[in-house]
Amino acid sequence: MIKNLIFDCGGVVLEVDYALSLTKFREFSDKPELFDSVTANHFKAIASDFETGRKSIEEFYSDIRYKYKLNATDIQIKDAWNAMLVSYISESLDIIRKLKEIFTVSLFTNTNELHYIEFAPRCKELLSTFDNCFYSFQMGLRKPDKASFEYIINKSGYIPSETMFIDDSLDNVNTASEVGIIPFHYTKEWNLTKLYSYLTEQQ
Repeated sequence: MIKNLIFDCGGVVLEVDYALSLTKFREFSDKPELFDSVTANHFKAIASDFETGRKSIEEFYSDIRYKYKLNATDIQIKDAWNAMLVSYISESLDIIRKLKEIFTVSLFTNTNELHYIEFAPRCKELLSTFDNCFYSFQMGLRKPDKASFEYIINKSGYIPSETMFIDDSLDNVNTASEVGIIPFHYTKEWNLTKLYSYLTEQQ
């Protein structure tokens, strides 16, 4: 029986639109054509060390300024980087509260210090609803590293076979399954209301 749920953040409970940041960065670039083939995965790659706390905000500014030839101040880079954080999905708060009546509910997100500073105050009510919040930049580990899931199991005390991990990344849910966690790939056909119905039907 499932007793614990671990939610991804972006794309599940928080709306993220990488295109908004791409548009902003293109405006500041001396070589805007660099962005013709840039995808969300490129952003994730350049932010990898930032998301595990191995690079500071200042180092991140330097890296992204150099990589994309940005003629921008630190504040402009910060605002462009944070532009992708739209808002938490409208049904998130209500559904998480309902799920907490049945399950222990945690959050596990790959994020960085800049994004955390931006979204934590805006989403304070939602974040406080979770029993635990695990942020990669504080852990020093990120998905899909197997060690990140082992860390969460150790810290939370969850039994993997009683725990479901919900994420829109197939790589992430596949790695979670390697440590015995029940994987749930949250594809575009799902929404939180539909997920709530599915989970309650399983009980």
